[in-house]
Amino acid sequence: MVFVGLTFGIFLAALDQTIVATTLSAIAVEFSVLDQIEWVGTAYLLTATASQPTYGKFADIFGRKMTFLMAIFLFEIGSLICGLAPNMVTLIIARAISGVGGGGIFGLVFIIIADIVSLRDRGKYQGMISGVFAFASIVGPFLGGAFTDSITWRWAFYINLPFGAVTVTCVVFFLHLPHPSGSILEKIKRIDWWGTIVLVGSTVAILLPLGWGGSKYEWNSSLIIVLLCVGVLGFIAFAFVERHIAVEPIAPGRLFKNITVAACFGVNFFQGMAFYGLIYFIPLFFKFVRGVSATQAGLELLPFILGVDFASIVAGQLVSRTNKISYKIICIVGGILIMIGAGLTSIFNEYSSRAEFVGYLLIGGIGIGCIMHITLLASQQVVGYRDIASVTSLLSFFRTIGAVFGLAILATTFDNELNRNLPKEFQKAVGVYKVFGEDLKHMPESDRKIIKHAFVLSLSPAFKVIIVMGALATISALYNWLRRYTYWGNPLTWVENYRRKNTIDECYNSLGEDMAYFYGFFIKITGRIIEPEAHRGHSLRKLLVRMSTLCYDYSAEPHADPTFAGKSLPWAEMGCIHKDSVKSKICIEKTIKVGSKFVQVAFGEVIGNAVKRDGKKYNDDKEKMLKGSRSRRFELLVYRKEFLCIRCIGLMGYLIDQFNRFTISDTSPDLENISDIK
Repeated sequence: MVFVGLTFGIFLAALDQTIVATTLSAIAVEFSVLDQIEWVGTAYLLTATASQPTYGKFADIFGRKMTFLMAIFLFEIGSLICGLAPNMVTLIIARAISGVGGGGIFGLVFIIIADIVSLRDRGKYQGMISGVFAFASIVGPFLGGAFTDSITWRWAFYINLPFGAVTVTCVVFFLHLPHPSGSILEKIKRIDWWGTIVLVGSTVAILLPLGWGGSKYEWNSSLIIVLLCVGVLGFIAFAFVERHIAVEPIAPGRLFKNITVAACFGVNFFQGMAFYGLIYFIPLFFKFVRGVSATQAGLELLPFILGVDFASIVAGQLVSRTNKISYKIICIVGGILIMIGAGLTSIFNEYSSRAEFVGYLLIGGIGIGCIMHITLLASQQVVGYRDIASVTSLLSFFRTIGAVFGLAILATTFDNELNRNLPKEFQKAVGVYKVFGEDLKHMPESDRKIIKHAFVLSLSPAFKVIIVMGALATISALYNWLRRYTYWGNPLTWVENYRRKNTIDECYNSLGEDMAYFYGFFIKITGRIIEPEAHRGHSLRKLLVRMSTLCYDYSAEPHADPTFAGKSLPWAEMGCIHKDSVKSKICIEKTIKVGSKFVQVAFGEVIGNAVKRDGKKYNDDKEKMLKGSRSRRFELLVYRKEFLCIRCIGLMGYLIDQFNRFTISDTSPDLENISDIK
């Protein structure tokens, strides 16, 4: 039921981004206002984009559930006011309110999925969510046109209310997550106020000229130049605030230092450019060149929708089921297909066949779908739990800001080409048709042919720009060195199941082999073995090495803050080697140096049987940790023999940030013994 609620949430937020496109003419006629009509879409886009990065940190401070419900509340209130708006000013303000809520829904849905679903299964669920997102984004104009033609444009906003009610019901009654400790005042003090203010201001300063440039104002006008300069300087100031002032930064610098996360930010940015460019300009082609209505133009995107949904789901299934398909390969394939699809789309003309339309759009849709959520999975895998919310929100931000940049570039390219290819006597008339979203049926046949040909010549360069966007996404993916898929189970799943079960055995049986990532203070160890496979630094070839480590019970310190990732320890691929109950007690604590970082660990005394090897049960005590072995990229602690009892106290932030692959040098001691464990 939680997944159903989240699906409805992402559907209504994505739908609201595009549904107004085909209602603008009716709104302008009813309110008799044309010069302000663009703000119906701009107000939502500004507030949604600016608020996206802040929701990740809010989710950490106030809790996922409370933050998500607040976002839904703001979105629903804004939608209700939009439907009841008596004038244009009220409608624009309400759209801005909806944007504040809608901007949070996108990221929070994926943050919650990361909390309640293990990484092994996360690809499947996020693939379906991404498919819903793409479907809603594309059918939005179709539904908006249908409501405008058959009922009233106000239903384009009323439709959000029942979907929101379903989402709220599912989240309130079925979503159970730990609530961060602390009073409201303490949580408010933790907010990065300076970072929030600077980020929102900078984002608005960048987005406004991108929307106005080339349409309302010339690109070389003083207002556009000043706003762009303010935006750039604002982002520089934001980086300074996050690095030197913020205690809990919205965008931690360590995320941008991680090559996988930085690559995913780039892929999302360019994928957002390509995705929104295609769903905006393809209907424009069908409406003005093929002469169909706005509703029919939306239906022409059906092959593109199917391609996006199919690829999103299949990509998620591949990384979840096969454990062999890397994120990088999927992103590269997606980028190449985007280039091919956009290149084929650029040769569309008034004489193209139906088969060409379907085939070319399907290829482009598959390329977009491959990338849609894979970057999210890759980023969530290589960051600690404390950064899951931040990296998820930032990925949504980069996709949205990329969409704005992309549409500005494509619109400028298209308008310049149209002004060059279209005779001057037609330019004013065509501009009016574009604003109101109407077709050219009322024009003489000879004039329509001239305009159609001008549109074909002007849209082709715009689609060729999308080829460049796909190429840049592919290049960004090449820097994603994530070699393979490793499974980190989910800490909250373990904690919640542990609370409901009477015995450790029952808990293990209920979790299967997904439990491989825990957080909190660990004072006892129980049972099974976790075996991450090691990999050589820059090679896909696997080393025949397995590191055996006991897995941990979550116990003691029940009041510990569950969102504090300094207590988290990621491992991978849990395998049941021996089921005998094994416990340990802490006996020695010690601080050791790993690279430039200090790690506080504890050695423990093993009580009971842990591992069977060669028919013999081992029962060692006070096993010692060997010094980390150096590799080309980072240092990894190698454990001697089979046992390590560790109490997680500010654990290995350096290693966790670099855990996108396991690297063990050839000179690491005891590798032969470790690899013999069956």
